Amino acid sequence: MEGAKTQVSVIGLGAMGREIARNLLAADYDVTVWNRSPEPVNELIEEGATAAQSPEQAFSCEVVLTTLFGDEAVRTVLVENDVLKYVSANTTHICMSTVSNVLSRELIRFHDQAEVDYASAPMFGRPEAAKAGKLNILLAGSSVAAGKAEPVLEVLGRVWRMGTDPNHAHLAKIAGNSMIVEAWHTMSEATAVLNAHGADAEQFMSIMGQTLFSAPIYQAYGPSIAAGNGLDSAAMSIALKDNRLMRQAGKDGQVPTPIAEQVHDLLHDASEGTDEGG
Repeated sequence: MEGAKTQVSVIGLGAMGREIARNLLAADYDVTVWNRSPEPVNELIEEGATAAQSPEQAFSCEVVLTTLFGDEAVRTVLVENDVLKYVSANTTHICMSTVSNVLSRELIRFHDQAEVDYASAPMFGRPEAAKAGKLNILLAGSSVAAGKAEPVLEVLGRVWRMGTDPNHAHLAKIAGNSMIVEAWHTMSEATAVLNAHGADAEQFMSIMGQTLFSAPIYQAYGPSIAAGNGLDSAAMSIALKDNRLMRQAGKDGQVPTPIAEQVHDLLHDASEGTDEGG
């Protein structure tokens, strides 16, 4: 007799959450989904998922993945609704969102007080990587929580253990995102100088992406930057948010972040003064 399928819920069905839920369905997990708007829920129901009527109901599953976007959504859906009052005895919550250092620590206390197993698992990757099951996932939590999370997360990509403190994975995600934003500006500056002198910036970025900087970020963004494409409004908003989280984490740890401060000024000027949180 075959064992029962592991029940996994996915809360938050944006571009990443939808693909995560689909990959779990394809791996034969029993998937429950919840989202604040109904359209992606309806799509996934047609593909075999079960709809939860509330976040509280979604937290009755054995493993709960939250892929909500940013601090406000995470705090509103999870903390303000006090969803942990409704968990089953064997529930493990895995937060895959990018959240601030402040909220990360708040989530740890929130779970400790409710005695709920908790792991952080923020992810690097765009929607196409999520669709292909090629995310890079930073996992941190107790041996029990991380041990339960890892087999589920391995369906979604490569899992990198970051120790037992969930805050460390969230901080690593903030730092990594900051490095991406800073790399974008490095590439933009280099190609601008070449273009000003009539050199072939696209050839330059192609060479760099295959030699000195043969890294996914340079390979993914270099050609677009060399072609003169800047950040659109949505990407600019995300870059400002990521930069703010890095600067705030530095302040929390009493560590100066001069590069992040300079990048903030560049982003602020490029966005015509529209800043996400200063």
